[in-house]
Amino acid sequence: LGVGLFVACFSVAPLCAISALLALLYPLLPRAAYARAAAFLQEQFLTAFVFFFERGRGSRLSVYVSGDVDASGKVRCLGKEGGADGLRGALIVCNHVAAHGDWAPIYSLVARQGVGALGGFRCVVKDVAKWIPGFGWGMWLMNWPFLKRNWASDKRYLEDKLRAYDGAASGVPLSMLIFPEGTRWTVKKHAQAVAFAKQRGLHVPTHTMCPRYKGFQALVRGLSAGACADVVYDVTLSYTGFNMKAGRKGPGPFNVFLHDVKPGAPECAFHMHVRRLSLADVDAKDDAALKAALFDWFARKDAMMEEFLAGSKRFPGAVKLDPLPASRWLPATLFTLAQTALFVRAVRVLYTAAWLLLFHREVHASMLKMLYSFRD
Repeated sequence: LGVGLFVACFSVAPLCAISALLALLYPLLPRAAYARAAAFLQEQFLTAFVFFFERGRGSRLSVYVSGDVDASGKVRCLGKEGGADGLRGALIVCNHVAAHGDWAPIYSLVARQGVGALGGFRCVVKDVAKWIPGFGWGMWLMNWPFLKRNWASDKRYLEDKLRAYDGAASGVPLSMLIFPEGTRWTVKKHAQAVAFAKQRGLHVPTHTMCPRYKGFQALVRGLSAGACADVVYDVTLSYTGFNMKAGRKGPGPFNVFLHDVKPGAPECAFHMHVRRLSLADVDAKDDAALKAALFDWFARKDAMMEEFLAGSKRFPGAVKLDPLPASRWLPATLFTLAQTALFVRAVRVLYTAAWLLLFHREVHASMLKMLYSFRD
């Protein structure tokens, strides 16, 4: 319970503070200045967030990466021996394993791409999420895309949203995450995916589900046309060591923080295999080719997950990432805590002022009545 309250306070309160500040800045600042302010605030919060789930409360959570990444976690450039992409626009395609916990590993990966990378991070989110206090408000004000799963309306909305993204305005390139499966892995949903695949003669998944390709198609086309992303990071994600419920393949949002940190406990770890592709090599104009490519990627993910779970529970060539340096997480954490403390103080002052404004007459009348009763 204590850790749960800590997580709630550290996540919801800072996001409410960011939301309040951005709500004040939105009508005042020009578009480019607002984008830079939003990117800066998001970068500070997410950097501190990565530190707390990787190293908070004595955690020794491990992050393993493999594939087209170097030992520091930076994605390697194609054709550059030892070179890294650094900060550049990217579409991140990942399998959806856990209930909201899957964002945490991707945050860890994006954080390693360089200072400012988390400020340009976005994820395609269900529309209902924008009504969640703190989380949803912050994502809406930081211009994350929300989909209603109604393609007739989502298509136009997503096209407009992608045209509005501009890395030059915020100062950092866009990193757009999508979980094409649309929902986390559960036994019931997996059974539905198996039935769907058999009915249509598709690859029958064992550890993944059938991807939904319309949103993926719109993202590829929009990002290609807007020139705000030129690479795809195809990420295969898995977990080890977490205390997971039966029928689940990944931890929930609080399990990322609540894992056992006692000596001798199993190592809790994120495992990510990254495959770097050029967006120019994906035929954005051919619906059938895009759909075939996406289903092929998920068939590869399924095979990798099978090998991972049946073997040593490591992806081939996996390396363990070093923690974020103090020069990254310490300023971000101090800034986030100071911002939250000022927000809480401001709320208290406003609450007191509102109480006095609304009730001072009633209180004054009651005090006068009490004084006159003593005189009588």
